[in-house]
Amino acid sequence: MLLLLEIQLKLSGCMSHNILIISFHFPPSPSIGGRRWAKFVKYLSREKEVHATVISSVYKGQGKVSPYTKDVKDAHFTHIEVSSRYPAYLQNMQYVKKSKFSGLIFRLLRFYLVVFAKGNYYDYTIFWKKYFRKMIPEIIVKNKINRVIFTGHPYRYALYALELKKIAGVEVILDCRDFWWDLHFIPPVSKKRQKFEIESEKKVIESVDKILSVSEAQMNILKARHPKHAPMYVLRNGFDREDIPTDLVQKNIDKNCIRFVHLGAMHAEKEYYWKPLVKALSKLKSSHRVLFDKLVFDFVGICPAVIITSLKEIDVKVNPYGFVDLESSYRYLNQADIALWFKYDGYSGEFATKFSDYVSMNKYMWLFSEKGDVTMHVESNKIGNVFYREDDKIERTIYEKLIQLEDIETRTFNRSYDASALDIEFLTKQLLELLYTKTNP
Repeated sequence: MLLLLEIQLKLSGCMSHNILIISFHFPPSPSIGGRRWAKFVKYLSREKEVHATVISSVYKGQGKVSPYTKDVKDAHFTHIEVSSRYPAYLQNMQYVKKSKFSGLIFRLLRFYLVVFAKGNYYDYTIFWKKYFRKMIPEIIVKNKINRVIFTGHPYRYALYALELKKIAGVEVILDCRDFWWDLHFIPPVSKKRQKFEIESEKKVIESVDKILSVSEAQMNILKARHPKHAPMYVLRNGFDREDIPTDLVQKNIDKNCIRFVHLGAMHAEKEYYWKPLVKALSKLKSSHRVLFDKLVFDFVGICPAVIITSLKEIDVKVNPYGFVDLESSYRYLNQADIALWFKYDGYSGEFATKFSDYVSMNKYMWLFSEKGDVTMHVESNKIGNVFYREDDKIERTIYEKLIQLEDIETRTFNRSYDASALDIEFLTKQLLELLYTKTNP
């Protein structure tokens, strides 16, 4: 089959800017994993002589859709949706109302996966090999594809995508957004299955034509893990200026309110950060009540009840807004004096989407993290305060920064900071350069 396709491709004469993107998550799926390539597809569709084809899994969730669906609604590209072939109930558990039978259903389906799947059976693409044998090669020929990008997480289909390298004129590229085998979040599978996934990661990292990574820190870890890696390049996540409402005005200085805003998911297990913050606020209440009464905390997205309750118990003004639409999230962020960011341990070098959102609106940050590339960047560019996990007096450090808040200079973003390199439109041009002109890392 592949030999026949190779001959067909040589005869058809591939155009230079036909790109196939294989992304399990893509709008309308609400998974945040669909954002990166929805944005790139949006801007790729505006480039002359570029045509993108996207293969993604059919979204079977009920009601909720991605806020980035609008980005691809009017984009000129080809979208092909295929079944995940993974048990729909397990794939969409987070969107399914739980019942007394859900535990039994879960155990039965997991038993099925254990029997019929190799390696990590929690990977939604474990049954996608069929598509890479026939359907995807045929799409490559039909659309004269010469660049194939597959993006994770999940990753199993990356192993299957290596077969596409046998097609003449096709360059196969891994977009590594997360670690395939994340040492911080190892799935509860056997050592034998773990070994299979680790060996699969090694094979892919060494065999693809190019690797795109979201950060230098991630790239360096992959290089250390796999010395015989394929050429690697950094292609960051970024912000889309078209997401920002055009009628926003610069926040007026309100001497009676100092507003903290957190976008996205807060996590109760990060108590080594939020508990010292609560204690420092409690101390501020006793020592500087007038200043304390000016503070307001807005949580836009997920915030566990235990955190909200802890703040309310010391009389902090707190607003748990929950999930809101994209435009509203920017409107809340626009009102912030300080943007909060609590990073996971082990990811001190990852510039999350949250970072690009904050700098796109010139918001001063309070960053809670281990030391790493991100903390160095924030401090050296004077765009925020950093509170270190390694600081055994973190509560005192937070308190000292709290009592300085009356001075506007202590929470003023460095206006000379240039965030243009994180603009998705700029990053799309960088993507095309990496795809078609870069040959060495």
